[in-house]
Amino acid sequence: MDDIYIIKVKENLTQLEKNWGKASVRFGLIGKGIRPNYQIEGKKNQVKTFSGINHKPHETRKFKKSNLTQRAYRLIELDLPKILDKISIEIVSCKSQKTGAQVTIIPEEIDSSEQYFEGASKTISVNIYERNSDARTKCIEKYGYKCVVCSFDFEKFYGSIGKKYIHVHHIIPLAEIKKEYQLDPLKDLVPLCPNCHAMIHRTQPTLTIQQLKEYLAENGKNT
Repeated sequence: MDDIYIIKVKENLTQLEKNWGKASVRFGLIGKGIRPNYQIEGKKNQVKTFSGINHKPHETRKFKKSNLTQRAYRLIELDLPKILDKISIEIVSCKSQKTGAQVTIIPEEIDSSEQYFEGASKTISVNIYERNSDARTKCIEKYGYKCVVCSFDFEKFYGSIGKKYIHVHHIIPLAEIKKEYQLDPLKDLVPLCPNCHAMIHRTQPTLTIQQLKEYLAENGKNT
């Protein structure tokens, strides 16, 4: 999901409000790509659906409620700061509740900062907090580029090619994040090597930093 996508959503919403009065939009949970289908709803039960890829009217008159975000967003809300992040979080949350799927992919494994869809039944989500460049910078300024679990240092091991490389892990599970949540990069983010990052995401719920350290200690690994 990107700014160009949301601008076109707003244009369609504005156009329909000229005829319907106040209206709102719900975003789809299934489809392909990072621009999901969406449904605009009027106060008098008017409904119009759109293909998220090209924003053209969708062949379906009305999407199933279970395939849409629970929240309907007003035009004014689509101008709020970080609204793309908030919508993405709700899509991920609603999709997880619907499928019960366990997602273990970690942010640095793919290039998009939002989300991808594999077919119509499985979502691969990316933790947007771990991809926030400003938050990453503040986290690393505090902890440095060494893994907080195993102390692996890429530059020390690989030389110049490993300089300033590290993953950043968001320690609060997405399912526990509430709408009013504000990210604190100094408390909520920690640097991890890819191995430790992957192991933390192997379980549901994810392991804590201390739990992974205990796993290493039990197996005779120094931390």
